[in-house]
Amino acid sequence: MSSRIDQATLTRVRVLTLTVVGLLAAAAHGCSLLVPSDDDLRGDRSTGGKDGGGGTSGVAGGGGFPTGGSGGSAGVGGAGNPCESAAGFATTEIASPGAANAAHVDYRSTSSDLALTWLEAGDVFTRGAPLLPGAPDAPLKLSSSAKATKFDAAWSAGAARVGAVWFDTTLSFASHPPTKAAAVYGADPLLPGGKGPISAAIAGAPNSSEFAIVWRGYGDSAGRLYALLVDGGGTSLTGGDGYTRITDDSANDPECGDRNNPALSSANGGYALAWSWAPHGCDGSAGGQPDIYFTTLKSTLEAPVSKLSVAAGAGISDYPAIAAGDSDFGVAWLDDRDGKSAVWFARVAGSSVVAASLQRVSTGAPTPARAPAIAVRPGHYAVAWQEGQSIHFAEIAGDGSASDAVLATDALAGDTPSLTWAGDRWVVAWSKAGSPSQLQLSICTP
Repeated sequence: MSSRIDQATLTRVRVLTLTVVGLLAAAAHGCSLLVPSDDDLRGDRSTGGKDGGGGTSGVAGGGGFPTGGSGGSAGVGGAGNPCESAAGFATTEIASPGAANAAHVDYRSTSSDLALTWLEAGDVFTRGAPLLPGAPDAPLKLSSSAKATKFDAAWSAGAARVGAVWFDTTLSFASHPPTKAAAVYGADPLLPGGKGPISAAIAGAPNSSEFAIVWRGYGDSAGRLYALLVDGGGTSLTGGDGYTRITDDSANDPECGDRNNPALSSANGGYALAWSWAPHGCDGSAGGQPDIYFTTLKSTLEAPVSKLSVAAGAGISDYPAIAAGDSDFGVAWLDDRDGKSAVWFARVAGSSVVAASLQRVSTGAPTPARAPAIAVRPGHYAVAWQEGQSIHFAEIAGDGSASDAVLATDALAGDTPSLTWAGDRWVVAWSKAGSPSQLQLSICTP
């Protein structure tokens, strides 16, 4: 048989493969995590699946967190996985008109391509980008303040649109298509300086066309976490005060000590939330150093059932990232428990961290004050981060090992990459240093 295949045939095969794999992945995720109902909280627990894949979604007795039972996680694709080294990645440039940074990438399963959203000269832009060679969509500007900071974005499969949130003088939201932008909280001119909303995160609703937004705002005595639901036009769907305060349990979670840097992910039936917190004594006594906390939220963003401290340790744990797997959650964050800042990772299921899943992923020091990126494919998590001008990627093995592929050494300093699983391949989005800096996509199929 001849080994030569013409380019047109190769392209058709790739498109067909992507479509089939995308459908299979969508079917798999249809059986993914369920945020517990009242009946679930009675303590039923499923057993683990074969091949270390985890079980179905049970609930640890009263803990309020979905779990995959006692099963472990599958390994990383076995020997010869090309994504374990930089040689397995192909990098392409998606040019932007100006200096692009803080790029966010999502897989648009409805059209089998990518949604890129980024900051440029203080404004938020978005565009589509094909997985196979082809011309990307024209950039579309979502904001107009030239002061956007604390940016985050998410793709909503239910709405078939991208949503972005950022902070300028208010907490602002925009979506596309169609293009809609609105201030969603904090427009009150009486808010004291520094006490408005900052550090926002966004996730598309798991089974509808809404978006969930969580932010850190100033409460009566400390920084608290607040949330609201918006429709595609930015109209709040949360009644009452227009927001939900989700870290306000006076008995178990007194409002002392700032909550910071929320990270949000959708899960089937609700959301998962991680943040950093250094509890302080409400009597004015000093608190300790921050650790990472985790909870699940229902689709209405009601107050969490309970919260979990994720592998608390000496030193500072901050800037979390979170992704929802089929039977557990993956959390990555910055941590200096070894005396040196590094990226750490753990899986959370039930009411605890999965045994033996805690591990240090990076060997060097990541970009400070920037969360790593995390994403999941069926049975596997991966993390991307930046060290100086180097872009790193690691797929997490079930035995606790992690590869470290250096994808580039010419990234924009001080930035951080984004990561998504695009049906059958990993995609890392990052900004290449230059005048101006440009968006790059590094892609690998395991």
